[in-house]
Amino acid sequence: MLEAIAPSPTRDELVYASLRKAIIDGSLAPGQEVVVTTVAAQLGVSRVPVMHACQRLVGEGFLVANPRRSVTVAPLTEDRIREGNAVLAALECLALEQVIARATDTDLERWERLNDAVRAFRRPPGSLEINLPDYTFHATLWEAAGMPYLLQQIRLVFDHNEPARALGRLHHDPSRSSAEHDELLGAIRRRDVVAAQKAMRTHRTHGSERAIAALQERERRGKQ
Repeated sequence: MLEAIAPSPTRDELVYASLRKAIIDGSLAPGQEVVVTTVAAQLGVSRVPVMHACQRLVGEGFLVANPRRSVTVAPLTEDRIREGNAVLAALECLALEQVIARATDTDLERWERLNDAVRAFRRPPGSLEINLPDYTFHATLWEAAGMPYLLQQIRLVFDHNEPARALGRLHHDPSRSSAEHDELLGAIRRRDVVAAQKAMRTHRTHGSERAIAALQERERRGKQ
């Protein structure tokens, strides 16, 4: 016998999704304490679903549990930025092995059109607006690997890295990103796994460098 399906989404899921989104979009900043009673009051729920959500987010690495039984948003450090992009690149390199084995001319034409949109994207000065064409370009590559579990892990790490990416947007150059995508696509078209993986690691390393430069700049301003 199959069990009845519970109403979806549950209150626990809604609270979890709300907290996770707030961490990813920066509404809850790295290092900020998450006060269960405050969150519960803001969301109009009891403390229990908030506590469950916090436990889950600690397990996923978005929150950090402290000795005094409080939780804070995972801090943003240079080591975290480097590690986050290194892990993301490693997962993407694994995906590329399958992407190259499966990619069709139609796939490559689609990625080239998406990269044209990345190249054409213009963010208003000082804005942290997300470059959606850039996200779509990478997301379609991940999906093309045809590996659902790997896709799930890539998306998790990608979300972890969003605070760093948001910081790095101050130094982001769409023309440079699109040129790096061109190199990646050229390797995929040639079916050159090693060159494609090298291009992806270089791309993510440059992302780390942008975010770290912005973090250092922010820390210098804070000391003035």
